Amino acid sequence: MFSRRFPVILLLLPVYLYGSALPNQQVGVVTTDNGTPIPYATVIHSSGNSWVLTDENGFFRSVLPVSPGDSLTITRYGYQTVVIAARPAQTLRIVLRPDPIQLPGITVGTETADSFKEGIMPFPVTGEPSRIVIYQQIPGLTLRNYGGSAGIATIGLDGGPATHTQIRFDDIDLTSAQNGETDLSQLPIPFLKTASVSRAPGVFDGSGAIDGVVQIHPWSNQTNLSLTGGSYGYRSVTGNLRWSRQKNNLDLMIGKQTDRGDYPVVWKQNTVKRRNNRFDQDFWSFRYQNLFSGRSFLKIVVVDSRQKRGVAGLVWSPTSDARRDDHLRISALTIGRLLKEGYVKLQVNRRDSREHFVFPQIAVNSHHVVSTEAINMVYHRQDNRRFGLLTRLEWKRDRITSTDAGKHRRISRSLALRLRYQPLTNMALTPTVRWDDSKNLYRKITYDVKTGFNAVRRLDLSYSFGTAFRYPTFNDLFWEPGGNPDLRAETSRHQIMEIKLDVSPAFSLTGTVRRIVSRNLIQWVPRGDLWQPENVARSERLSYSLQGNLQWPDLPLRIQGHLTKLRTEDRKIRKPLRYAPEYLGALNIVLPFPQTDIGLQVHYTGKRIAMYSWPADVLLPGFTFLSTYFELRKKYFKIHFAIENLLDNHYMTIYGYPEPGRSYRLTLTIQQPEKP
Repeated sequence: MFSRRFPVILLLLPVYLYGSALPNQQVGVVTTDNGTPIPYATVIHSSGNSWVLTDENGFFRSVLPVSPGDSLTITRYGYQTVVIAARPAQTLRIVLRPDPIQLPGITVGTETADSFKEGIMPFPVTGEPSRIVIYQQIPGLTLRNYGGSAGIATIGLDGGPATHTQIRFDDIDLTSAQNGETDLSQLPIPFLKTASVSRAPGVFDGSGAIDGVVQIHPWSNQTNLSLTGGSYGYRSVTGNLRWSRQKNNLDLMIGKQTDRGDYPVVWKQNTVKRRNNRFDQDFWSFRYQNLFSGRSFLKIVVVDSRQKRGVAGLVWSPTSDARRDDHLRISALTIGRLLKEGYVKLQVNRRDSREHFVFPQIAVNSHHVVSTEAINMVYHRQDNRRFGLLTRLEWKRDRITSTDAGKHRRISRSLALRLRYQPLTNMALTPTVRWDDSKNLYRKITYDVKTGFNAVRRLDLSYSFGTAFRYPTFNDLFWEPGGNPDLRAETSRHQIMEIKLDVSPAFSLTGTVRRIVSRNLIQWVPRGDLWQPENVARSERLSYSLQGNLQWPDLPLRIQGHLTKLRTEDRKIRKPLRYAPEYLGALNIVLPFPQTDIGLQVHYTGKRIAMYSWPADVLLPGFTFLSTYFELRKKYFKIHFAIENLLDNHYMTIYGYPEPGRSYRLTLTIQQPEKP
């Protein structure tokens, strides 16, 4: 599939294609006039046959590419139908108003949604970049990657561990019950089209959302073929099929990625080559949606990814014969019914993972099979005058069969209630309470209270406080040797203050202060001849972040940026937390033209403590990561060329696992234009 002619094909195919400008897809959010997201509204392109549903946060990505002058029709039972003009270069906020007597459809203007209400923000992904280019757009986020494409990758927010940030895929929790993390390398880059991020503790989402929730929206909503070639032997091909009728939608994706992954690095002033980094990934996904009527819907989702990878090991202790194979499968069935002032939804989902690690040099041959099944029912009611209610009832079963952790299962139940009360037009109070129970393991009640206030026009203030938790993993409880079945759940208390200033429709600033104090943190400590997890660690984290968006309506220029200052402390030893930098920041500049985009992205991560030691701690130096891209759009195709790590900096996100230097990627996307 990936021959030596692959780069030549990428360059020659455009010669045989001809077309005019290809516009972008429209991204937006549908809300009430007070900013409350409206879930499961139908967004219809002017072609009439292509539609999408907004998610639970009111977010949508259009099916067809749109040009200025195209129109989108937004319908929702219980609200007036509106028709809006598309603005493909912006994220739209579309306001729907209650329709108690079913008035005819009306045409309205739109406003740009520089950020979502309730602390949710979207970020787009273009081309096929590496993981660091994607996730560094999130304020306060640190990526921890074990080197190149083959390395296991996790993320944490505001200096917290990866087990405190919950990753959801189309509203399905991806957390592994074995280790409490989500390996992002199992999610192919083509899945990462758009994501929304809530940096507030996800009390409503339960265990593992102490620092926030990253919600991945994987669907491209287009029919196309994408080919990518890049440095260090990177090759990929992805095909998307979109079939849409008045009541039915079908999205199918299939693809393959191969990366030889061997790259030179500098270690102790010597240049060595990192070997055994090969990464082969096969994946496919399926989504079917059906609208029974204007009030009922069905959704089926299946995702499958298989990885075969080498394990390079530490730079000073390479493992040339270590291998890992893993397989992730996600499936979900959702049935929903729209109500005049809300909706009711039943979802059944399952997450399966299989991992096989072989290291002949030390006679390791381990197998792990982990599965999670969940049934949850959600009821939402929104009285647009004063009251709103959101409830979730969930039953979950986790199971593991492992050569190292044994065979176990656990059943947990939870009930979450969120009330929104708006006593004044410029003030809202949102309390949330959640009850979790697992027999012989834990019983927790967590809560959150948020107050929002519109002080003056274009200035919003909010303050929240509450608690969150994370229950122990199968590894913590049962790993042999050393598992501790007496572990308690980790707990935290948080306070968050946010100020959002919309200086103009083209310029906004958001400032956030977060303080999170965690107790009973699980830490593996030496106990005689073995290591054992104990609830011995405590931490405190204080973060100050500033996020800005600037877009001149009459100039081809978009600027987004964020800066975060962290103050963290391990209260046991009175030192900053490991891998928590003092400063994080990014600046993204895009010059959008009718047929081309030129982008520049700069990211900075400050120095971090990698290991506590004596007489001095082991430090990872700070690094600057600069990337740039050029995108050309035509009617039948799109070309995206990117240069990553432009300055060829040598850096590590985990001590002992250096990342690649400067690299290049060229992506050709061939697309069949949709008929209007």
